[in-house]
Amino acid sequence: MSSYFYFDSSAWVKLYFHEPGSEVVTEIFNNVPRQRCLASALGHVEVAAVLAKSQRPKHLTDHDQEKLNNLLDGDWDRFTKLILDDHAFQEALAVARKFRLRGADAIHLATALIVDRLISNRRNRLVILTADHELLAASLQAGLGAQDPSADVLRPM
Repeated sequence: MSSYFYFDSSAWVKLYFHEPGSEVVTEIFNNVPRQRCLASALGHVEVAAVLAKSQRPKHLTDHDQEKLNNLLDGDWDRFTKLILDDHAFQEALAVARKFRLRGADAIHLATALIVDRLISNRRNRLVILTADHELLAASLQAGLGAQDPSADVLRPM
């Protein structure tokens, strides 16, 4: 069985800061074929916002900030990009109500569920990578494969 990996922003940001789970995320991102690493436009904006906030109050120099921004944009080009449309937002509305998720988490889960329906068969499976415990629980409840890269032990996929 081949896995596709959907990176939500809480997992994706681990590519830029050394924190629990960074090694797992980096290993997946660097070793899984590009077409199997997925991210949404929302995630791109969320990670950009985290990087921008890391510059205040001057945790990063302007030069380091520019390097991180360039790295983020280059990584965005390496992902299979998932652009949000009206269908995704309608699905997110239903997901938010069903799982009582925050808006951004509902959009991430809805996007992952749409992709899972498109690729699911005996040979493919979507795994959402997230360090957000509410999104992780909702993903598992919705029937997706889900991994917290920060966990000491990853659940089998």
